Amino acid sequence: MISETFKNASKLVKINQFLRIFVLKLSVFEI
Repeated sequence: MISETFKNASKLVKINQFLRIFVLKLSVFEI
């Protein structure tokens, strides 16, 4: 059960990093 939660957490972290990079690229293009 703990491993399942850990996997979900790592997935969320990866999604967060991807969204951050995506937003940074968008802001750069807007400028």
